[in-house]
Amino acid sequence: GVSSHDLGNSVLRKEDALNGLLQTTVLEAQSVNKGSSAPLSPWPLDSLNSVLPVSCHSHNDYDQNIPVFAALAAGCIGIEADVWLFVGNLLLGHLLPTLGRTFQAQYVNPLKAIIDHNGGSVYKSRPGQTLVLLVDFKTSDNGTLDAVVSALAPLRQAGYLSRLENGAFVKKAITVVASGSAPFDRIK
Repeated sequence: GVSSHDLGNSVLRKEDALNGLLQTTVLEAQSVNKGSSAPLSPWPLDSLNSVLPVSCHSHNDYDQNIPVFAALAAGCIGIEADVWLFVGNLLLGHLLPTLGRTFQAQYVNPLKAIIDHNGGSVYKSRPGQTLVLLVDFKTSDNGTLDAVVSALAPLRQAGYLSRLENGAFVKKAITVVASGSAPFDRIK
């Protein structure tokens, strides 16, 4: 409820602004994740309990100081991850892939942990709200789609992904949308 305009000409650092919203947690900007864990560890999962989702999208979310969490703390209902298939790994990056920053570590694993914690939803305050995970394909070969499908397996197996069932759309916690160089002819 407080904007930086309320503070005169002083502009808050991103983590200060987040800390102002979160009463029980202190966040600091994280260094670039090297693919071994979530971008924020440990996750302050209960700090998102009262966040209300709004129509906003975190474009190139992986460039945020704290990917995923900053978007969810702001209530975003859309997050974008640009993926590259590079030496068998799904890496993140806009113009080029960033070594060590993996789709699995920075998106799939954290989102699964959040949804598990919240009993099947991204936002506890609005359980029926889906989060659009926009996966922008930067490499166009069929292997990229196969790698994305494989990486999303934990979310699919938990029943968290929206899907088509008998021709009808079944909305779940996460709706994956492909863009960019995705092989759309193979996507159902």
